[in-house]
Amino acid sequence: MGRHRNERRPPDGAQIIVREDAQPTGSQARPRGRTDDRVLEAFAHIESGIPADRAVRTVFARAKDLGSKERALVSGTVFGMVRHRRQLDDLLERAAKADRKRLALLEAPLRNRLRHLAYLAMAEGADAQTLRTRDPRAFDRIAGLFERLASGRLAQPHRSPEEDLAVTTSLPDWLVRRLIDASGLQRATDIAKALLERAPVTLRVNRLRMDRATAQAEIKTAHGIESLPTTTSPDGLILPKSVDLAAWPLYQSGAVELMDEGSQLIALATEVRAGEHVLDACAGAGGKALALGAMMNNEGRLVALDPERQHLEKATKRAERAGLTCLTTQCGDLMTLDGAFIAQFDCVLVDAPCTGTGTLRRSPDIKWRLKEEDVSTFASLQVRLLAAASRAVKPGGRLVYATCSVLREENEAVVEALLSTDSTLSAHPTSRAEGTHSSRIGPGPTDRDPDGFFVSVLHKVD
Repeated sequence: MGRHRNERRPPDGAQIIVREDAQPTGSQARPRGRTDDRVLEAFAHIESGIPADRAVRTVFARAKDLGSKERALVSGTVFGMVRHRRQLDDLLERAAKADRKRLALLEAPLRNRLRHLAYLAMAEGADAQTLRTRDPRAFDRIAGLFERLASGRLAQPHRSPEEDLAVTTSLPDWLVRRLIDASGLQRATDIAKALLERAPVTLRVNRLRMDRATAQAEIKTAHGIESLPTTTSPDGLILPKSVDLAAWPLYQSGAVELMDEGSQLIALATEVRAGEHVLDACAGAGGKALALGAMMNNEGRLVALDPERQHLEKATKRAERAGLTCLTTQCGDLMTLDGAFIAQFDCVLVDAPCTGTGTLRRSPDIKWRLKEEDVSTFASLQVRLLAAASRAVKPGGRLVYATCSVLREENEAVVEALLSTDSTLSAHPTSRAEGTHSSRIGPGPTDRDPDGFFVSVLHKVD
């Protein structure tokens, strides 16, 4: 079952150095070199459909001569170019139009080199001479292009507010249109701007190992890093930069895991308690199952269900590291739920497959791979999964639905569809939603705040 996961990680769940957090320190007037070549190589992979984090890791696997600072520069530039791709293309198209040239008619490698120079101008303020030094062939391909771009002397286009928002926040037209239709222009603008920012590096402290204050002190002592508590989650810490988490003793001992605050809040919304029977019905590699087990104080029954055996193998390894002994795994499809699971659980969490539009800060390439028709495909699947999961909830139990989407069609509309057909379910207020059964989390608005999530809590009628 294909899905966009809301826990973006390399296979071992620990190494988080392939990110764009470390920003370039300035555009020195140096010729195009090996870092620029690696940027263009990774960007070409992404343009061919390879996920950004995998593309960067593939390039790094071959470029073993790159140091840590060079890798930070490459990944920062690549993610920045992907994040701002539509805005870069708009700037280049407007600058080229003065010379009656069209960017789309150029061959792909040259077009990517122009995007790279445009990103240096936009993100770092590089002037025309610096850009010429970096890549003279691309710079001179369209006469006067970068002089016009760097000077800011570009004709202002006549665009509708909807189109202008899509261009300036580098989002597809269809996504902006849906945001405006659901929330109005002002809220859509807030969401779109938040999705253009970089995501924070957030850890979840494992209550089974230590409390947050102890972990915060150990991080400062061992690594000299001043972490900040998350805004709402009582278990989260935000780091000021990317780290090689797999090398940390705190990670190796299971005391911390990489987990966005929004994901932590979804686990908290389940309100699971020690001794309960809990099913994580779309468990993946077990990130939320680990959080649930800690909330249960390792007491009770916690089952992680997923159709992909390799995901569950990772979940088992992570549970062992975390000291989580109440977790068992079950490889299977929620749609064909084992009869032994029917009406057996106090709480069932459905962290459903979704478009992942709430995680665009972390995975900006998603927005260029998604198609508008994917929304209805996911929504249909989500309704079926939620209905199937409802059968596993015992009378008086809780069914918790969550996505990492910002789209109403995958969130409120899915819950409404289920409530209209299943009389055994009723709305249950969530602690974050001020008396309603559904809650939006993020995205943003600040760089400390979580990705975009949705959570809804339903009760099974006695």
